[in-house]
Amino acid sequence: MPPILVPEVAKRILFEIADVLEAHGLVPLLLGGTCLGAIREKGFIKHDRDMDIGLLYENFKPVGEELVKEFKKRKFLVKPIYRPLPVLRAIKLDKNHIHTDIATWFLHENGKVRWCPSTVKPRCTVFPVSLFTDIVEVPMFGRMFHAPGPVDKYMALNFGNTYMTPIERPPRPSYVINYLKKPGAPRMDNL
Repeated sequence: MPPILVPEVAKRILFEIADVLEAHGLVPLLLGGTCLGAIREKGFIKHDRDMDIGLLYENFKPVGEELVKEFKKRKFLVKPIYRPLPVLRAIKLDKNHIHTDIATWFLHENGKVRWCPSTVKPRCTVFPVSLFTDIVEVPMFGRMFHAPGPVDKYMALNFGNTYMTPIERPPRPSYVINYLKKPGAPRMDNL
């Protein structure tokens, strides 16, 4: 398990990652606990162990391999993620004991949702496509970052309606869909 983020070190690395992604014409989105920290704490959550950044897959695809090379040049430990798909779809980064997941979001063929497969479990995260078309800016450490919008809807879907109140361990959200064929499991084709 990665160590808890050291805010000043994580801030420098977040800025460096955002600079690299933006230089490649990408719009990085703060996701998960990183987005929650920006909204609720105006920084990182005190117990966070990684940073979460999202990209739209169709924008990432043409430059993904270049990004891997660029981050290696910048002395990041880089782990390209292909599974469970036969394409580069995520990058795990480590630098100065700061772990960052850069995940891509695919547009489902139904056009209603975007989905992102887990890098470690047989499931995926699914959100309404509108969260990725109504992107908003959120301040963090004096810099503007992007986040799914409206941000209160994204936060409520991700952490529940009480996301502004810190809790020790939030319940597993309902938007996570197991893509193993289990009887009664929600399926993306039913969305």
